[in-house]
Amino acid sequence: MGAELMPGQYGSQRNQTLCRRDPVFHRIVVRVRRLFFPFLGRGLYVSGVLPAAVALQAQSVPARTEAIGDGIVTLSPFEVKTDPDDGYRATNALSGTRFNTNLLDLPKPVDVITAEFIADIGATDMYEALRYAGGVEVNSAPGQDDITGGNFAVRGISVQTTTYRNGYRSFGIVDPVTVERVEIIKGPSSVFSGTIEPGGTINTITKKTARTAAQSVKLAFGSFNRFRSEVVSTGPVDAARKIAYRAAWAHEDYGSPYDFAGRRRGVYAVTFDYRATPRTMLTFDASYTENFIRPAARIAYFNSTLINATIIGLEPNVRTTFNRQGPDAFSDLKQVQGNLDLTHVFNDTWSARIGTYYRFQDLARLLVGGSARITTNAATRFRTVARVATWEPDAESHVHAPQAYLTGKFNYAGLEHRLIAGYEYNTSPTRNDVYTRTLTAINIDAPTAASYALGNPGTYAPSDLRRTESVEQGLSLNNVWRFWNGRATFLQGLRYGAFDSKRLSLNTNVTSMQNDSALAQSYGFSTRLWPKVSAFASYSESFAPQSLFDFKGVLLDPVRGRGGDLGIKYDVVDGRLSGSLTGFDITRSNAPTPDNDHPGFFVADAESRARGFEASFLARPIDAWSVVASYSYLSTAVTKENRANLIGQRTSNVPRHQFSVWNRYRVRAGVFKGLAAGIGVAYKGNRRGNTSVIDQPGLQLAPYTRWDANISYERKLKKCSASLTLAVANLTDREYEVNANGFAEPRAYTGSVSVRF
Repeated sequence: MGAELMPGQYGSQRNQTLCRRDPVFHRIVVRVRRLFFPFLGRGLYVSGVLPAAVALQAQSVPARTEAIGDGIVTLSPFEVKTDPDDGYRATNALSGTRFNTNLLDLPKPVDVITAEFIADIGATDMYEALRYAGGVEVNSAPGQDDITGGNFAVRGISVQTTTYRNGYRSFGIVDPVTVERVEIIKGPSSVFSGTIEPGGTINTITKKTARTAAQSVKLAFGSFNRFRSEVVSTGPVDAARKIAYRAAWAHEDYGSPYDFAGRRRGVYAVTFDYRATPRTMLTFDASYTENFIRPAARIAYFNSTLINATIIGLEPNVRTTFNRQGPDAFSDLKQVQGNLDLTHVFNDTWSARIGTYYRFQDLARLLVGGSARITTNAATRFRTVARVATWEPDAESHVHAPQAYLTGKFNYAGLEHRLIAGYEYNTSPTRNDVYTRTLTAINIDAPTAASYALGNPGTYAPSDLRRTESVEQGLSLNNVWRFWNGRATFLQGLRYGAFDSKRLSLNTNVTSMQNDSALAQSYGFSTRLWPKVSAFASYSESFAPQSLFDFKGVLLDPVRGRGGDLGIKYDVVDGRLSGSLTGFDITRSNAPTPDNDHPGFFVADAESRARGFEASFLARPIDAWSVVASYSYLSTAVTKENRANLIGQRTSNVPRHQFSVWNRYRVRAGVFKGLAAGIGVAYKGNRRGNTSVIDQPGLQLAPYTRWDANISYERKLKKCSASLTLAVANLTDREYEVNANGFAEPRAYTGSVSVRF
């Protein structure tokens, strides 16, 4: 979806301070003093410390207020109310600065996807929710196992392990029944977080409670024996409406067009908030997810006789339902995650948020991978493909992530200043034993039950018996100034992070360790050219720790990113036309690449560059008709690599041209009132194929155009509202490669009925 003024908004980030006796924390303080003051010296003093001191004497800016029931509450700057959102259009976000900021004044590109848009396109997972997001690519094919829940690339760079939930760094399964909005931060951004890939990140905002009681039930039936049900209830707990809740339950049996494949999911989510005083809010948000998959694997195969060729098109005539995973492959994931946050507005100047996040995953899976090369027997003409089985019997991962943020807002003789200082802590111990076995190659033209057999996993050879523990801490200081009567905004951010990582491999008895730190800066300027048109420019840096190690057993230094954006944002014609035009240039350095002198190990020595242009467009020509469109041009290239034949090649699964449009028309009056129809089209140009195929760097995936459509009817029945929907995905039944990992699903129909009361 297109830029800043796209659907949705956000809302959570928190923290908690650790004991100063923590040696890692002490080291951070020492490094901050040595790095920030002598090094950045006067710049930091003027931009951070001095304003904080002067602020004690400055004129404060009145806090926002809102009526709830019979009382008036003060809204925290950490909160973004969704009421101003107008269908697909959002006007504010938190993901750029960690406090409520008007998107027109934010000197960063942030795309926002609203809950209404997610519902209108009929998304049942995050991959579908981001189908029309500009500059975002899915790296997993439908039906594949993906415990991260977010295997995306933004501006051509993967963000799989650096995504966020309510402002906390987390990855995991995300179900739309819990999602209020999705904010996509484009480019490196140390203002939002230091741990971020230079392409950007995705921050998912969960649904909040309501002070008015409401319930809903939804049932959906679809092709391939698919069924999904949802039940949601929300409202106040007490008569004074100080305590409110939201409880959601979803269950689905998700069939597949491929042999053996399918998914069964259960989601249980609950949110409570307690407004203890008009200035104090305590929020608890948690979910439990069970996700059992029989994975699909309709791989984009190619013939092994191709030699270093630049081609479009892969091995033809592979049976469309063929799934090399077989009937015994599975992935069984149980996930618990939640956050607890306390927000308090001290006065018209100071506000604070303290919170903590926890996630636990328990995973058992038996999967089949292997080569994408097909070998053809010269005599029998049978085609076979190699397979390797991977067995993970009991993998566990934990994340503990407290945060604390303090913000102040001041006015110096007409100069508005917002200061935000924060501390974050993240520890993530994991345990994972991986066993592998090379299987007999399978005949893709005439597979038998015996050829799918995976054998006894207990006989597999140990590959990686891994224990890891990482601790990350970060200090941030961000400033936002508004001047020229609020027409100009300047943003400045500094972030210092320290990492302590330890990895023990029991099968090799090798311990790998890393102690490192990184400093990142961000600067941005935005000015209103007209009341509802702004121009902006920004420069940002980022860093992200790595889990790979060199031959000495030392974990690689963090991946670094730097990049700039230059663009225009607009929200004109009384909010009926909004969007943005943005040009960007990003460099990703310190990336891992194989060590030529020590096979099996890595060095942090690769570099790539992404440059391009993005345009978003959100229009409502008339009240009944909404249009969302986006276009992106993205030129990527590997600029430094140990493997010389990759230099100059495009990064994988990144189309140079990408275009999408979604139309929705709702009849608002007359005999057909309540009738609505939507139709969308998405085009992606040719992309480089499998990056693991080193001897064929020019392998290309063909471009494709996909159509989706739906029609719905909603009618009020006394105090209830009921709706019927029929949706068709991949309307033209186009067969195309989503990426090198597999094909898109064929045309699928879904019918649903929902009741709200």
